[in-house]
Amino acid sequence: MKIGIVTPYDWSYPGGVRDHVWHLANEFISMGHDVRVLAPASGTKGKLIEKNILKMGRTTPIPINGSIARIMLDPSLVLRVRRVLQREHFDVLHVHEPLVPGLSLAALRCSRTLTVGTFHASSYPHLYSTSNLAYASAYPFLRPLFRRLAGRIAVSSAARQFISRYFPADYRVIPNGVNLDHLGAEVAPFPQYMDGKRNILFVGRFEKRKGAKYLLRAIPYIREQHPDTRFLGVVLLEAMASGTPVVASNINGYRTVVSSGIDGLLTTPRDSEELAWAIGQLLEYEPLRQKFIQVGRQKAYDYAWPYVAQHVLDYYYELLEERDNPSFRQISRAL
Repeated sequence: MKIGIVTPYDWSYPGGVRDHVWHLANEFISMGHDVRVLAPASGTKGKLIEKNILKMGRTTPIPINGSIARIMLDPSLVLRVRRVLQREHFDVLHVHEPLVPGLSLAALRCSRTLTVGTFHASSYPHLYSTSNLAYASAYPFLRPLFRRLAGRIAVSSAARQFISRYFPADYRVIPNGVNLDHLGAEVAPFPQYMDGKRNILFVGRFEKRKGAKYLLRAIPYIREQHPDTRFLGVVLLEAMASGTPVVASNINGYRTVVSSGIDGLLTTPRDSEELAWAIGQLLEYEPLRQKFIQVGRQKAYDYAWPYVAQHVLDYYYELLEERDNPSFRQISRAL
């Protein structure tokens, strides 16, 4: 199968959607499929030739939801995308964040093959968040393009809940994956952190919306009882796969990964004292840490990229069958 994967975000910068696309593409290639990734790319990295990556042009940084989205805003973009799609003849075009302006929206507009969209974003529940305002105001214009999607994936129940407020439809929840190749008990730890101190790792990039300041405020409380601690950064499922017990804020995205009291602890968002208490509990009680390590490691294996990629591929085949055999949809729904 020839698969095109589109991301609206700058390939030259790290990010969750970029990593998702990169791993998905590599898994498909390892399965024997022909894959091309369409992505904007800027700076010196944008000039590098990378196998299977079609770099479509430079990006413009746009502030959104407490972060910076580097997307492609170019009047000639639609024409450029149309030429690439006509040349490549994809069997499936998989567009990530298909309603984000720039490359994804252009690909959705130009696609004439079976098109699947993956929705990654969730948003604050209040009306005046950037994403809520954007979808609420652009809904009438985006709805006809949204209907072009033959299939819709959400990476979490939180993402499905958010996008379905504005675009109700059937969504298949297929989560982000985790790369287990460099994680686990058999992987040697960094020697510079094996000096007797107890390492506490922060989840996510140092952006305002990631809540790093609440951990910083919790540090004095933690070090008052546990002075032999050091603070670093890592992501949630990778922590579980590495055999590390986790503490996370009780928000939609994390609730889909962590079951509080079973494989980790969830704390009230923006509450530094409660965060310090939860971390202290794990530092003090070895049996609790070991319980979370064992259950968390098993959960992380359920999110391994080969399994996630297979779920996505199975969804492609299901959609292709529905397209080629209209009665298949009726039979599937009856079952």
